[in-house]
Amino acid sequence: MLIEGGRAVGVVAGDRRVRARREVILCAGAVKTPQLLMLSGVGPAEHLREHGVEPLVDAPRVGQGLQDHPLVMLEWSTPGTRNLWEEATPENMALWEREGRGPFASTGAETIGFTRTREGLAAPDVQHGPLPGPAPDGLALPDRRGVALLTIGLEVRSRGSVTLRSADPRAQPAIDPAYLADDADLDVLERGAELARRIAATEPLAGLIDGERTPPGDLRDRVGTAFHPAGSCAMGGDGAALDPDLRVRGVDGLRVVDASVMPALPRGNTNAPVIAVAERAADLIRLG
Repeated sequence: MLIEGGRAVGVVAGDRRVRARREVILCAGAVKTPQLLMLSGVGPAEHLREHGVEPLVDAPRVGQGLQDHPLVMLEWSTPGTRNLWEEATPENMALWEREGRGPFASTGAETIGFTRTREGLAAPDVQHGPLPGPAPDGLALPDRRGVALLTIGLEVRSRGSVTLRSADPRAQPAIDPAYLADDADLDVLERGAELARRIAATEPLAGLIDGERTPPGDLRDRVGTAFHPAGSCAMGGDGAALDPDLRVRGVDGLRVVDASVMPALPRGNTNAPVIAVAERAADLIRLG
């Protein structure tokens, strides 16, 4: 961003500078938004100095408070059942092009379920999602038949950070999601994994599987991301990176509109909440 006299007046893209007439709206996501703010001089002052960036606004909460939904994937063998990837044939492609149905009409993950793993919870703390095939391994086609069940922890207490590695905007920031830093998050995943095993042991699925293929070991070693990062430039009261109208504290004419503004991670996918944030931001921008 171009910040002059305490106001955001435009953006820099390579050797190009584009000036704003009213406001600059930053929508780079929960990872890139704090990085861009810090590279522009808005962030924890000492951290910026360490990387050769002149602090314009000492904003300690920029890049802090990152949250993401931790995920584990359990898998069972289904040697007698064809997987979705085995149905990727020219005939089925023609069926989809002709009639819009068949295996190619599947996204591979049409169904999710939300549940409470403990009595008395005000909202679900686990999300499950079945996959019509084994746990994916990159972009390669699976070499086995199986079915996988995603288990996602929704009641997240752990908080991480996004910090700079370098003053070079082409360098990736340092991302610490701090998965399971709070033991309560591990407890949620363990209860969710046990529920997934109960689901697999129930008909009709129980009659199709032939043993669990989940790697043994500590659950912590198998935790991955649900790709729901949020909260790294949260709005809130005094001390928060943003005010309740999504304006960056300490800089006039600058708002953030993406998942980084969320004070706490929603209990579910972040797509719809981000749309809601954008709709609200549109009203705020129009009203000035």
